[in-house]
Amino acid sequence: MDALARLLHPRSVAVVGASADATKTAGRPVAYLRKHGFTGDIYPVNPRVDAIDGLDGYHLFHSTRANLLGRLGRAGESSAAYERALELAPSDVEREFLRGKLAALES
Repeated sequence: MDALARLLHPRSVAVVGASADATKTAGRPVAYLRKHGFTGDIYPVNPRVDAIDGLDGYHLFHSTRANLLGRLGRAGESSAAYERALELAPSDVEREFLRGKLAALES
């Protein structure tokens, strides 16, 4: 698949800053993708919410959320998000990386 085809027909889309409210500008991309039958994975990313439109069961959302919360100085919430990412991480390598992030946050 060439670069243009990958751009026009992605297998997944991350929506950074997504809102759970589909009437808001930041909520429209997720709603639009679902309404119009996007068949790939949708990854809404927002450090202030746990899930958007039921899309929360993957580790990258939680690890991104953890990182953003840590940068905001919200260590407890960041730690919980890293723990959730650890539960969902599909490989030993990713779990080891996340454990390192969690240990650094807690030290």
